Amino acid sequence: MKLSKERIGILAKDIVKGLTSRHSIALDIPEVELVGRITQVITEDLMVEDRLEVEVRQIMKSYEAELQKGDADFHKMFLMIKKKLAKERGIIL
Repeated sequence: MKLSKERIGILAKDIVKGLTSRHSIALDIPEVELVGRITQVITEDLMVEDRLEVEVRQIMKSYEAELQKGDADFHKMFLMIKKKLAKERGIIL
């Protein structure tokens, strides 16, 4: 995951604080519960991207010979495959 659990928690608290301070939302649940839910959603979303990257690495193993010979750029190929899979699956990166 690209963000630590602590950073995700801070981000969720900041989101709730921003929304409530501007009166953009009215809470009918405790603030701490909303922070927990937002933390969970962010974490799950980041995990989707992590699983996608694992799959991309598995696909790239089939191109290992070309990468070692220098016929292909690892980073460019990684991003290209990742974007293609994300688009096919409706994942917003």
